[in-house]
Amino acid sequence: MDRCRNVLEKLGENTTDNIGENPRSLPIGEIPEQLKPFLSDAHYRRLDIEIEPAKATLFVPANTLLQSLAVLVKNACEADDQNQRIHLHVRLSDGKFLASVQDHGSGMTPDVSTRAGEPFFTTKETGKGMGLGLFLVRMFAERMRGALRVESRPGYGSTVTLEFPANA
Repeated sequence: MDRCRNVLEKLGENTTDNIGENPRSLPIGEIPEQLKPFLSDAHYRRLDIEIEPAKATLFVPANTLLQSLAVLVKNACEADDQNQRIHLHVRLSDGKFLASVQDHGSGMTPDVSTRAGEPFFTTKETGKGMGLGLFLVRMFAERMRGALRVESRPGYGSTVTLEFPANA
């Protein structure tokens, strides 16, 4: 019962603030600076960020996008206990917005990577994760008529990509 209450409280604090958020213009070159408040300093300092083309602009629910990217970065940081660099690659390609987060953690088995994004599914130890972060990112992707892709191999880390039409 307490775990359920904690889940609902955290869900209310972190994920429902921007439901129904109106889209606004977001220059993708500003994503690194605008992402900063959504991450701890330790996680932000581990990021290598690549943006192409930096002058492009999206019309999106910007805070929800930034929260989604923060979830991906936080998960990547937590997946790698060696504190290696995390790579965030934001790009526009063939009419799509793509944001890929790559870590150098232990990776996931095919069974686990297939389940990533299911509600309440987590590989984190009890009390460390609710299993809702990737689920909410996947819901955002689908709301934007896109998808969340997870590519991983044990021993080689993971790459998680959020993609949706750039004109969504």
